[in-house]
Amino acid sequence: MGQKKLAPGIWDAGRGLKRIRVRGKDPRTGKLRERDRTVACTLREAKRIREEWHDEIVGGVEEPDPVPTLRTYATSWLDGKRKRVRWQSLEKYAGILDQHILPALGDIYLDALARRDIEAWVQAQAEQAKPRSVNARLAILKSILKEATNEFGLRNPSVLIRTLPTPDVNRPSMTPDQLRVLLEVIKTEAPGAYCLALMLALTGMRWGEATALKWSDIDREGRVIHVTKTLAKQRLGPTKSGKPRIVPLPEKLASELDKRRRWQVETQCPGLVDGWIWADRKGRPYRGNQWEVPLPRWCKAAGIPRMTPHSFRRTFVDLLRLAKVDAVVEHALVGHAGDVMREHYSTIRPDESNAAVEEAISLAVGGGSGGGTEKE
Repeated sequence: MGQKKLAPGIWDAGRGLKRIRVRGKDPRTGKLRERDRTVACTLREAKRIREEWHDEIVGGVEEPDPVPTLRTYATSWLDGKRKRVRWQSLEKYAGILDQHILPALGDIYLDALARRDIEAWVQAQAEQAKPRSVNARLAILKSILKEATNEFGLRNPSVLIRTLPTPDVNRPSMTPDQLRVLLEVIKTEAPGAYCLALMLALTGMRWGEATALKWSDIDREGRVIHVTKTLAKQRLGPTKSGKPRIVPLPEKLASELDKRRRWQVETQCPGLVDGWIWADRKGRPYRGNQWEVPLPRWCKAAGIPRMTPHSFRRTFVDLLRLAKVDAVVEHALVGHAGDVMREHYSTIRPDESNAAVEEAISLAVGGGSGGGTEKE
């Protein structure tokens, strides 16, 4: 069914939209020019807009660049991000656009996109996904529209759109006693995993950073670990902050790493030839879900709530706070982006870092070199 004609050159496009078409001869070129666009406006406003367009055409006013659809602009927006964000973020943006935003809103022109369109989209998303997921999608849409409306001088229809309320989430972290018990359980039930658990607990590394380590990143003599990469979906990339960092190597962890190295050489462990510290039976670096099954089992045996590999990092940060470690030292150790300029103008000496970590370790696992023999 065709659009209903409301006036000469004006049609009802539905949802409060008006299709406006005007033709005229450009006096500069003698050529026929046409504008045919869909705009969110009333009939009176549409008539005024049509008159203005006609006057511009016959007056020889150069037509501004046409306003694209959200799909067209979002594609160029994503291309512009390629050299500025990590590939993991780029894939996330592309997935959200292709699966959730563009199917519903992609074909609407930016100057026709209204607040009610976005509100209806948010409501539809809320029926299919959890509030946090919907808010993440909305954040990307808002980012795109902020740039687009600034570029074309349009009113941003997403400014007043609020995020959905989300329930408080108990982000799993362990007390020093819980961490100590869990490490003892892992050392007893899965000695081959104990060294990695100890590394996560005593360095605060992200899982992807720890599993991306090679033996060349361990400076045993200098008592430091060079964290320069992260592993995600079996692909190596820069750290989340984009900056490498140096993490102290406590003697307790160094001793366990020595044992693992000897075990790998004695058994000619797959992955050793490529220098991986953590590799599966096929010589591939550990995947993100490597502990998906055993970690809940270890937590249950330890009598603590269910944890994730990232819980070790959260616990490490808590331990640094309990040890009253300076914020600049903490940011340098864990790679957080907070207090960026303060950290930028500070130099963290190795002895200061080592002292901070040893203090935190004493809260969690006490002294000594630990035990545990390697088994896979």
